[in-house]
Amino acid sequence: MEKIARPRKTISIDEKIAKAKENFEKARTRYDVAAKELEDLQAKQRAIHRNELIQAVEKSGKSYAEIMAFRESTFYSAEENQMLNWNEQVKYGKLTVKQI
Repeated sequence: MEKIARPRKTISIDEKIAKAKENFEKARTRYDVAAKELEDLQAKQRAIHRNELIQAVEKSGKSYAEIMAFRESTFYSAEENQMLNWNEQVKYGKLTVKQI
């Protein structure tokens, strides 16, 4: 019995490119959906944290000035506060490294 060779299906480079583009677009769509979902969830989490913080501040009965004074004095020394302020100013472009 003679074996008959099957013809090989050759895929042209254009077909391969078209398939690769199709796969890429599907992956991009999945990425975009996942990125949007992550962004939405993080926004919800920030809103929850913001509301919890506001409730805690309101429940404390402290004034804004008292809360800010507590925040500035309790956690960091004066030197650490100055460094933090410098870091924030550098981060937001208000202070250059040369000024430090």
